[in-house]
Amino acid sequence: MNHTEQPDRSRAPETGEFQPRQLPQPEERFLPNGIRRLALHRPDYGFLRLDIVCPGGSMEYPPSVATAFGRMLKEGSKNFNGTEIAELLDFNGASVVAAPSNHHTVVSLTALRRNISKVLPVFFDLLQNPLFPEKELQTLKRQMITELQCNRETPSFHAREEIRRLVSGPGHRFARQESEEGIRLISTDTLERCHRMSIAPARMSAHAAGFADKELLAEIDLYLQRIENLADTPVQEHMHFKPEAAGIYKVQVNDSLQHAVAAAVPMPELKPSDKDYWPLRFAIHALGGYFGSRLMQNIREDKGYTYGIYAQYNSLLPEGSFASISCECDPAYTDGVLSEIKAELVKFAETPMNDDEHRRLRLSLASGLAGICDTPAKVQAQYISQQINGQGENFYDLYWKALYEVTPAQMSEAAARFLNPEELRVAIAGDFRK
Repeated sequence: MNHTEQPDRSRAPETGEFQPRQLPQPEERFLPNGIRRLALHRPDYGFLRLDIVCPGGSMEYPPSVATAFGRMLKEGSKNFNGTEIAELLDFNGASVVAAPSNHHTVVSLTALRRNISKVLPVFFDLLQNPLFPEKELQTLKRQMITELQCNRETPSFHAREEIRRLVSGPGHRFARQESEEGIRLISTDTLERCHRMSIAPARMSAHAAGFADKELLAEIDLYLQRIENLADTPVQEHMHFKPEAAGIYKVQVNDSLQHAVAAAVPMPELKPSDKDYWPLRFAIHALGGYFGSRLMQNIREDKGYTYGIYAQYNSLLPEGSFASISCECDPAYTDGVLSEIKAELVKFAETPMNDDEHRRLRLSLASGLAGICDTPAKVQAQYISQQINGQGENFYDLYWKALYEVTPAQMSEAAARFLNPEELRVAIAGDFRK
């Protein structure tokens, strides 16, 4: 069709398979202090995203501490107070965010290319010389306590907490629960210890995406190579999961109108190179990873038990992995939800999906993979995800390859081996007094 022709709106456009894509390869450089710097230069983009991946996250210190550290990081630094920082970032259309994950904290700067040099001094001063003002810290702690109190009124929050305990074991760091008392105990000294742990150049990496020309990279590298090691504590040893026994565990949430259901099956430590890894991931996605999944079609569409039900593969290597299924429903439907979840697990293991379902699954996964290549920032986020999750540099390529090689029979075989309904740990949170 040329530009003068009108589309035929009487019939739907034809659809086809996504073709595998390749992630753009970043330029890589190791700086004298050990920091690994990667850059994805796109001259047609007018902004830059700079991510600094630092060691230490919610497994190294309690989740509330990790959250407070991230949110307090831009409240002041050695050379800039909080007001100056806010005004400088706002005036230049820039933002700074610190986001903790399991074993890392990513400190990010986003700014227009023409303004980036004006905000780099602030960004790196915050990274290296943050202050955690007492007044701002007390305000943040009050906010966090209020947020926790609101969260504890929802059954889904309690179900998530309980399922973490069930899959990892009560003594594991993954099972730690937030508390008001724990938030109150956060001090400036606590946050300063977190900061020192995170500034270890040999275990840090820097990622620049967008308009990252040689001139700007040279400027960024000057800041990066001035970062000196502050880490004064040894890296904590990893604790392997020790799951609780399979069964149903109830959590009382007074006056809750609904039940939150969280079910999980502990997994062995699989890597992308293992033969069962991709069939298992795809099987979990087929069960509950998208709107056309089996759990969604059965429990939401056919039975009307819930507005939405989701399944996902959760990996916390090297501690452990698990498959999880979660939803909320009226208490009258809870037994029905659990029964149908188990029935779908059995059915999937016994009956491989047909060609049409397999194609829909492949399109769902492929569309997500293709979308990663849309912008430099998304590509960079994928590289960082592969790094902090221990997936390897070629994870994206392996994903595409497996997508067109793994068969429905292999997915069913993986489900039969790893998704045994008798191994479900089920947390149900709600008001059981009714």
